[in-house]
Amino acid sequence: MFNPMIDLAKRFFIIFILLFAIAISDAAVTVYSWKYTPEGAHINATGWDMTFTYKPGDDYASFGAGTTIPFHTKLTDFPANFTVSFDVKSLSCANSNGKTLLSLYSNNNYYSSDTHSLQLQFNDQGKLYFYNMINGAVSFGGEETGNVKFIDTGLTSQDLQSDKWIKFCIVSDLSAHTLSIYVNGSMAGSITNWNPKHPALTGAQFGQAFGKVHTMSGTIKINNVNFYNDAVPPGSLFADMPLMPEFSKMFHSRSDILRNKYIASLQKIQQKYVKKQDFATVTLIQNIVKSPDSPVKEEKLPREVLRLATAYTIQKEQQGEQIKKAYLKTILQQQAQYAQKKQFDKTVEIQKIIKTIEDTEPSLLFFKTPSKEDSAVPNKR
Repeated sequence: MFNPMIDLAKRFFIIFILLFAIAISDAAVTVYSWKYTPEGAHINATGWDMTFTYKPGDDYASFGAGTTIPFHTKLTDFPANFTVSFDVKSLSCANSNGKTLLSLYSNNNYYSSDTHSLQLQFNDQGKLYFYNMINGAVSFGGEETGNVKFIDTGLTSQDLQSDKWIKFCIVSDLSAHTLSIYVNGSMAGSITNWNPKHPALTGAQFGQAFGKVHTMSGTIKINNVNFYNDAVPPGSLFADMPLMPEFSKMFHSRSDILRNKYIASLQKIQQKYVKKQDFATVTLIQNIVKSPDSPVKEEKLPREVLRLATAYTIQKEQQGEQIKKAYLKTILQQQAQYAQKKQFDKTVEIQKIIKTIEDTEPSLLFFKTPSKEDSAVPNKR
């Protein structure tokens, strides 16, 4: 016997399933991931040849010369947009000139070193560049795609020798026509007019390029490796978290105030050296003013500048942690309210958010999405 109410319920259920499926299909998916903790390795990397070298009890793995160099030559889950993110530190070799940290490939190239590739590679002076075209070979997109052939990350091999994690995020966004690289949550540069003939990511290798060339000298530690099948800039995964816009605004407002005070103090010291006609020191200080949040090279800098830079770094970290704690406290209060109302589904959801907050650095948690003007400027400092 026909029951209109049951029929209506079935229709609503089907519509719900379809909407849910659309929502899932539109969301960025982590296709591959590697995460290392003292408790063990958490790896989702089907089809990869080799894996990173991990010793139980460590909070990192490693790759490079004499160890493993993971690669995949037949990626199929990245037909358009893609994102690759990872953290590295403690590069063991001082001279990495001409060596590749990561290579990415299109057009099913799995035999040629530079053709159809993007490479995160050190140049002959040890500076780390993200190359869209390398050694005159055909670019990743199959032709000269983009307004520039490379992006200067602002880092050197010396920076990667540090014991402090450096976070990289590479984002290919076809809708925005940009290929961007972020360092520690900030955009190092963006290639515009990005409209590759072959946009799909079909191959990847850590520690060298295909064909066993540009092989890294020494080893480097790595963690938190993720391959997404969409454009996922740093912080975008947190954008929908409760009260994120308010706390993000607070974080960046206070960061701007602290940064401006730091720059003003640097410029005051700089004037002293202008009067002394010590223009070498003036130039060194000016380089810090241009990029105040980049690691400060200690060579040839006056002690007063080093002390100021150290104080700024400490204050910035403390301020970020304070805002993060305030945010965490607010979310915990929300969780208590849901528990009191016996809204257990919301309580579980909030618990996941709490774990994310606890595990994420403030600069990434409260990431500021670049403006259109920012993304249009390559090598923005």
